Formats: sequence, C-alpha cells, structure tokens
Amino acid sequence: MATPFNLLLILMLFNSQLSTFIMSMKEEIRDYIAETSFTDAQQIKEETMLFEEGIFDSMGLLNLIAFLEEKYGVRTEDTDLMEENFQNLNAIENYVIQKKR
Repeated sequence: MATPFNLLLILMLFNSQLSTFIMSMKEEIRDYIAETSFTDAQQIKEETMLFEEGIFDSMGLLNLIAFLEEKYGVRTEDTDLMEENFQNLNAIENYVIQKKR
C-alpha cells in the first residue's frame, strides 16, 4: 500500500521529470530557431517576440511547424495558425503542451 510519503516522492519525481522535459523542449526549440534564422541562441529569450523582432517570418513559421510535428508529434490545424501560438518560446511551449493532451 502506498503511503502518503511514497506518493509525495512519486509526485516530486514526476514534477522533476516534467520540468526537465519542458526545459529540454524549450532549449531544443530555441536551438532550432537560432539555427534556421541564423540568430545567436543567447539572443532568443523566453519572451523574445520572434516576428516583431524579425527573427522569424512566415516561411520560418512553416518550417517551425514542420519541426514541431516531426519532433513532438503535434499536428497543427489551420485554426492553430495564430501569432499568439508562436510569438515566443513560452507561447510555442504552451502550444505543444496543449496539443499533446
């Protein structure tokens, strides 16, 4: 029988693994954006506005969508093609997490 302490340990381990997944996902997306846009990855922060700052254009977005579909198995629908879903790393991360549910 699981004790409250064991359940707490399991929950802590799960949260740690989830945080590691999210950080590695965000880092992978950052690296992809930097590589394909010829931008220094250190210049791309979590809140960097990718379109407003000229890092990405519509072709970059299409390539990013293909990357997300291949890497994370998310399928992008026409209704998902809103700037709010792809405007920065945090938005992209949230989009991928929502699509994987």
